[in-house]
Amino acid sequence: MIKIDKNKVRDLVEGNISLNDFEIDSIKIDQNFRVIPKEEINDIYIINPENEGYNFENSDFTIAERIEMLEKLNGHIHLAGGLTCRIENKKIVDLRLSRKYIEFVKEYTKQQVFEYHGKPTFELIDDMAFGGFDYSIGNYILVYETKRISFYFDPNNLKLKEINTNKLNYECFTVEK
Repeated sequence: MIKIDKNKVRDLVEGNISLNDFEIDSIKIDQNFRVIPKEEINDIYIINPENEGYNFENSDFTIAERIEMLEKLNGHIHLAGGLTCRIENKKIVDLRLSRKYIEFVKEYTKQQVFEYHGKPTFELIDDMAFGGFDYSIGNYILVYETKRISFYFDPNNLKLKEINTNKLNYECFTVEK
């Protein structure tokens, strides 16, 4: 079982440590993906450049086979409880923390994170319109490019929902004015 250091997660949210100093158990950016405990893995999505788009049939392979495929291909490892690691060239390059990994900091509000980290590079709205009449907001996002971190907030209460280190494609979001 992965040990979550609540203080490190809290320090990351409060801006007391950088992403370079952040780790969950032995899982840290720039580490080899093999530090991830196999028994914690729920799923692995392999990105195969030989198969265009999203049609690579990952379910044709066992978890053990997909782990071996990560020696040559990139992908995402999804762990029990809400941690995802993006893998490139055998290294962990990004983390996404949700659910049990942030349950002790989920009361932090958008305003508090803003106060801890200052003005974000971007404030985004993860929104979607269906048929012109049905509009939905999934998240409000504070993006700090120089810190390489984004904080996602529930649109109903503006409380922390997810922490992500992945570089976002801003064209997929509405930039908040």
